[in-house]
Amino acid sequence: LPAWKAAAFKAVGNGLFNKVALRWAAADVFWPSEAHVFGFNLPMVRAPGNPQKWRVEERSEDLQADRLQRSRHNLWIINYLPVDGQTMLVALTTGTLARQMQAMDDDEVVQRVLAALGAMFKHEQQVPPPAEALVSRWDRDEFARGSYSFAKKGWRGAVDLDALIAPIGKEAGIGAHDSVFFAGEATSEDRPGYMDGAITSGQREARRILHAVNA
Repeated sequence: LPAWKAAAFKAVGNGLFNKVALRWAAADVFWPSEAHVFGFNLPMVRAPGNPQKWRVEERSEDLQADRLQRSRHNLWIINYLPVDGQTMLVALTTGTLARQMQAMDDDEVVQRVLAALGAMFKHEQQVPPPAEALVSRWDRDEFARGSYSFAKKGWRGAVDLDALIAPIGKEAGIGAHDSVFFAGEATSEDRPGYMDGAITSGQREARRILHAVNA
């Protein structure tokens, strides 16, 4: 790659954002059915003598008010009941918690989410086991190696974004025309970090290719 293109790539990081989808039988619903979203942002540790159980780490420095947002132990939990009647919760994991979960197997990840739900709604008692569970693993996907892009410290805004988007080929001495084009949510001018940004960036590059072919 030309040096300017490589520099643009290095200015962008690849964050981690995984989902844990849990479905219960209707008789086992224990959460507020009308709430669309709820969240939990407290650190948890394995209970002494029982590594299969978790409890809130009440003495952690991350409990300090000025650190709660930065520590990112949070779960954002989407409730599907008011949306389409499904007795399902989908937990969104990011930041510190998502990195911790990289070292856990799927059963451990599910238990960690259930522990947070128990702390929220059951006074740290166990919640009913879900009938089904599914854990995404974008960090282990050989083609993704993560989830969504983020601008690293030193990001130069439009300068780096334009370099990230720019096709290569002609100016690098690879043929008479540009031949390699770049799409993906990281290249979106308006919606980086979102699926629709990836889609519109693909449409943008498709138009660019059509123009090059018909020129």
